[in-house]
Amino acid sequence: MTTVSHKGFRIVARPYQLHATGLWTVEVEIRRKGRQRAFSGAVRYPTEEQATAESIDLGRRIIGGQEPGCSIDSLR
Repeated sequence: MTTVSHKGFRIVARPYQLHATGLWTVEVEIRRKGRQRAFSGAVRYPTEEQATAESIDLGRRIIGGQEPGCSIDSLR
């Protein structure tokens, strides 16, 4: 689990490996003031490191309002 701060939010990358394929998922929690919201991505990656990096990038895009269909309004 990797955690970074970005624009007053905490981004927690929580990728996990799929048993059936061995690939890694993109999973991220965005936290602020004791509240959190979880998001996931559809693309799978061959390594945990790649999935972690994409999870952090996804969190940054969501915070920046650049990820369609993903909102953190409830955390503001």
